[in-house]
Amino acid sequence: MIEWDPMWREIFKNNKITVTYNPTPAAASSKSSRPKFAMPASQKKTEGDHKLSSLVPHTRGVFQSRDKTNLYYEVYGQGRSLLMCYGLVCRREHWRHQLAHFAKSHQVILFDYRGHQFSGRPSNDQHLTLEWCARDIQDLLSYLKISEVVGVGHSMGVGILTRAAVLDPHKFKAVVFICGTVKNPFEQMFHTNRMNRVHVASKLLFDLMPDTVSLLWKTLTKNSLFNFILTSQLGFNAEKSHEQDVNSYIEGVNQIPFSVFHALIDDYTRFEGLSWLKQVQCPALVIAGGQDVITPKEVQDEMLASLKEAEMHLISEGSHNVHTDFPEEVNRVMCSFLEKLNYK
Repeated sequence: MIEWDPMWREIFKNNKITVTYNPTPAAASSKSSRPKFAMPASQKKTEGDHKLSSLVPHTRGVFQSRDKTNLYYEVYGQGRSLLMCYGLVCRREHWRHQLAHFAKSHQVILFDYRGHQFSGRPSNDQHLTLEWCARDIQDLLSYLKISEVVGVGHSMGVGILTRAAVLDPHKFKAVVFICGTVKNPFEQMFHTNRMNRVHVASKLLFDLMPDTVSLLWKTLTKNSLFNFILTSQLGFNAEKSHEQDVNSYIEGVNQIPFSVFHALIDDYTRFEGLSWLKQVQCPALVIAGGQDVITPKEVQDEMLASLKEAEMHLISEGSHNVHTDFPEEVNRVMCSFLEKLNYK
């Protein structure tokens, strides 16, 4: 039984319905705890931002995966299907620039991973893995009766999408990989493998003091001026990013329990995705950010060399979140890729 408040029970009593409810975008909240500061002109709200805040899905609901975990999804637009898979502890809102563009010509499917946002947490924590997330994609496509799809993944979503494309090779017509990796992300993060030590230390602390570490996570990841500056410098292009996108990321991280983050990132360090990458049969587009320090370009180069049929587009000033830094360029490159495949 899904445990929602009365509003959500009403919305989800039929898993496939039309609704008009649209949650207020994070950046529009008047209760932001982050101090005000002068934004660069490129970060100010644009007409496009206003338009996209009014987008609502024509279908939204919850379905049960094969292990009975309740998973949330949304469907926008009409046409051939695009499935968008965000990164670890991220949110559907991170695709807002791509959604506003592609929902005009395609059916765009968004969903929340297990343990994320509106989706439930599995009863067995051993099912908090990338493999299970890939199986969830299988189950979602079957539930929605999708016979063909192009998958778009960012960061951890690249690893999940890679496995999903191997599990369902006949459904995936192509994949778009944006600033991701299919192996231990700490091996080359910040151009060093020292982040492995940080992960090992946090794992030890969490095993010894789970409640204390979880409380620290909630406290340290709150939206603050310090976290905004740190995030915009390490994960975004600080000159090009939108305040709304940075805030949305910070708030998304804070909403995810540390135990969920810990389980998935720990599984990610053991993920041997290069072997799956070599089995991907469909065409692939790899989009890399030249200033990405989370999954540097050399990681993208390794992926490109492992794929059977692939091309790369490098955005020299792009960060790890290149699709929010330079949405127009990313959308244009994706459109060109889809047109070459005649996937209109």
